[in-house]
Amino acid sequence: ASDLSTIFMGAGATLSVLYKGVQSTMSIYDYLWDEHDMDQLLLLAIQIPVLQPNEVFQTYRAAIRQNSAHALLNAAFRVTLSGGVVTDATLVYGLAQDRAVFAAEAEAALKGKPLDVAALSNVLDALDSFELIVESHYKTVYQPEGKESYRRSLVQSFMYKFFLHLMGDKAP
Repeated sequence: ASDLSTIFMGAGATLSVLYKGVQSTMSIYDYLWDEHDMDQLLLLAIQIPVLQPNEVFQTYRAAIRQNSAHALLNAAFRVTLSGGVVTDATLVYGLAQDRAVFAAEAEAALKGKPLDVAALSNVLDALDSFELIVESHYKTVYQPEGKESYRRSLVQSFMYKFFLHLMGDKAP
């Protein structure tokens, strides 16, 4: 999965496609996860919604080196705020599984919650059970455990950074 698929999913982008002669719209998630006869699918356009004044969107990426490196993990987070309360949340992690995925339990833990330490604790707890596939190509003779503990820590680290960004000067 590319960094762009994670970003597009987090942003709520949709695709206009021509599939088997029929024009339709599909989400990035459906494009990535549903089975398609790719010989019959033509991408016509990508629609990326404009952020509303009460929405916040951030992306995160960690790699072994800065340039020309496969990401260890990436993320795209978008929330809608109203009076310091999260009214909607889209949390996407890329390279955690075969394709970019929503962190549904963490999204549910955030929705309807004020931006406070208790909400941060709840969302981080929800991410404890987030499924992360093992990347065997990072395992070596010198590092038999690979980079799994580091990748696992990135899941929560990205969320922690995003939450502090949301809290602004109210951050602890």
